[in-house]
Amino acid sequence: MIRLAAAMTSLAALVLASCGEGTAPGSEPIAEDAQITVDGGWVRIPPGGRDVTAGFVTVNANYNTRLVAVTTDEAERVELHTMAMDGDVMRMREVDGYDIRAGEPFRLASGGDHLMIFGLADGALDDGEMAVTLEFEDGATVEATLPASVTQPG
Repeated sequence: MIRLAAAMTSLAALVLASCGEGTAPGSEPIAEDAQITVDGGWVRIPPGGRDVTAGFVTVNANYNTRLVAVTTDEAERVELHTMAMDGDVMRMREVDGYDIRAGEPFRLASGGDHLMIFGLADGALDDGEMAVTLEFEDGATVEATLPASVTQPG
C-alpha cells in the first residue's frame, strides 16, 4: 500500500511537471505572441517646489496579466493608486496591482486609478518627458516615455 501511494505521488508529480511547462500552479502559460502595449500616457508637471505628481497611461494586453509595479530613474518611487469616494471626500490609497484583461484597455486616468510619483528629482521633467518601466506579475516589462504636461495633452 505504501509503494502504491509513493508511485501515485511520483506519477502525479510527473504529470504536473510536464503540463505546467514551468508555470506556477493556476497561472496561464505565456504564449509566444503575448504582447503588452502602453499608449496615451502622460505625467502631470507639479506646481513649483513640489516633488510629488501623478502619471496616467493606458495598458493593452492580448492575454490576462497583472500590473504590479512601475519604476523610473527620475523619482524615488512610484506607487499604484486608486481613488474612491468616502462620503463627500475623495480618498486615494495604494493598491498592490491592477488586473489587465485580454483585449480590454486598462486606463490609469485623472480622477481614478493612477500612478503616484514621489520624490521627483530636481529637473526631472525639464526635458518634457519621463521614462518609466511597467512591471507585470508574469515577469514581463514594458518601457514607455510619457510626455510631461500641466494638463492632459490634446
